[in-house]
Amino acid sequence: MKISFSKISLLDLTICLVFLTTPLESVSFPFLGMKLSLVKSSTLLLVLVWLLSKPHFELNKMIKLYLALAIYCFFTVFWAINPEKVLERVAFFLIPTTLICSIIYGRLKKEIDFRRIMISYLVGCIILAIYGYIDRDKIILEATYAEMERVYALGQDENEMSMLLNIGVGILLLLMRKYKKWYSQMIMWGLAFFIIFVMLTTGSRTGLVILFALLFVYFISNKRKSILLLPLLIIVGSFIVDHLTEGIIQRFLDTENTIREGDLSNRIEIWKRGIQAFQNENMAFGVGYMNFPDLMQKYYVHGGASHNTYLSAIICFGFLGSIFFYRIIYEILVTSFHICKIQHNLMILVVVLPVLLSMMTLETLYRRWIFLLGIVIFSYNRFLSKNFTYRGK
Repeated sequence: MKISFSKISLLDLTICLVFLTTPLESVSFPFLGMKLSLVKSSTLLLVLVWLLSKPHFELNKMIKLYLALAIYCFFTVFWAINPEKVLERVAFFLIPTTLICSIIYGRLKKEIDFRRIMISYLVGCIILAIYGYIDRDKIILEATYAEMERVYALGQDENEMSMLLNIGVGILLLLMRKYKKWYSQMIMWGLAFFIIFVMLTTGSRTGLVILFALLFVYFISNKRKSILLLPLLIIVGSFIVDHLTEGIIQRFLDTENTIREGDLSNRIEIWKRGIQAFQNENMAFGVGYMNFPDLMQKYYVHGGASHNTYLSAIICFGFLGSIFFYRIIYEILVTSFHICKIQHNLMILVVVLPVLLSMMTLETLYRRWIFLLGIVIFSYNRFLSKNFTYRGK
């Protein structure tokens, strides 16, 4: 498995750094008397390098949607419950994220560019998995009850960590279609099984559902190969299950009962309360970007995350404002299925599904995952469309 990072510009190298730090975004370090996260530092570095290398702002449908969302979020300051939070998030998250997505779009033009960012993300994912594996024994020893046996690492909570690791598994499944030599396949399957094991130790039920979705897509897209791999998957799967703690296994087994009882780790109660409170607010234009915790605190004293990005978008942006957000989701889905049509398989979904499915149980409006996913999918569709048209001629 060979890919060159030697003949690469500083700007492209910095873009790779952005993807490498994405699974490690909760890691921070002291800088000038304050804590600076890897995500912010990689963003600042990318913008700085871009400014020094004949900057050009690329526009496309997806970037325009990001800009429209940022502008709308800015205007929510006039009716938001916590306008200061809105200004902070727009200035220090939405605008920089839109800018780096434009920069990335301008550079992702060749197949090797996409392989580089995938491998860069995978490196960060492996680092996260290694730290999780190292911390696992300590977490289990210190656990006083089963719920505390769930593994987390580098500041990522269990559910976020499971989603980030599942993207790594999806990337490995994609890379397996590019690097077909037996030793490359052995290395990648080994890494995939390792990452899957660490992902399962997080005890995330959403992560387990995402994993099943990824394997389903892989089996559908690789029918002949999947039949040959099935015995190996069963053997390794049994080995992985044998090395999970009883508490984690029981947590997975209780999933059906949790859904039937309408519990979902108290998420449904949070959603009900959020909807009830929202009915007393500005339903057309929302309560303000990232103001869901403030809404909950206003009506129920205790604030907290929504644990559902789709619901949070409606409450924060309102029914009218959430059109911008849902249009982004729509464009990602439409573009993904267009890629599936060109490639005659569903494999691109292995990197799309982890993000979209996790948003059902995670609050991700303040994370850059959906924005990076959107611009990468849009860029890859541009590359494939040009290549497909050229071959058609």
